[in-house]
Amino acid sequence: MEQVIHDEIRRFVLESPDNRFPESDRLYFDEPLVGFASAAAFARQRSRASRGFPKERRNTMDKKEEYREKLEAQLKEWKAKIDTLETRGTKFTAETKNDLMREIEELRRKKGIVKDKWNELQKSGGDSWDTMKEGVEKVAADLKHAMERVLSRFK
Repeated sequence: MEQVIHDEIRRFVLESPDNRFPESDRLYFDEPLVGFASAAAFARQRSRASRGFPKERRNTMDKKEEYREKLEAQLKEWKAKIDTLETRGTKFTAETKNDLMREIEELRRKKGIVKDKWNELQKSGGDSWDTMKEGVEKVAADLKHAMERVLSRFK
């Protein structure tokens, strides 16, 4: 059985169009770069992998992913609100419209700060992640309050 698997993987590597240099028929690889395992070895490895990371690490990873999704959704919502404000500006007087445009620019600036802090946070890990997360939350709260103020002023 192992020989059959070995032969099939080798055939696949040799025939795969992805295993070719661009604009050429030359192969990248003549042989597969991975070893072959018996079904029993595969089952043992799969069993180990299903246990995955330690529970506390999984929880941390889940929390980070959940926070990422939450912040990305919030950024999209803020963008939509800013776009709505900009659309509303057409019904105001010139002076009010100018005030609104200044506020919109300030909101976009603050949103940019949130995105910059968010990008820094994504690159961090360990203990610095928690510290940087606080920084993201602080600038996000600042943007949220500014957004609420502008939305209530320009109804």
